[in-house]
Amino acid sequence: MKIDLYTKGILTIIAISLGIIAARDLNVAPTAYAQSRSDMQAAISYCWDLATIQRQTERQWQIHTYC
Repeated sequence: MKIDLYTKGILTIIAISLGIIAARDLNVAPTAYAQSRSDMQAAISYCWDLATIQRQTERQWQIHTYC
């Protein structure tokens, strides 16, 4: 009887350990990647290089970008 209890205990610990190892490799949430800063700067500078500013009224100005 004592050997059966010991064997069940060891097998339970092994089963829990294998479950933890298997669960570590699961990707529950997708990985997010950020755009690099140089790509963002290039896109913004392209938009602003082609931008025009028009005066609407004495105190209002309108900026037109081509993005």
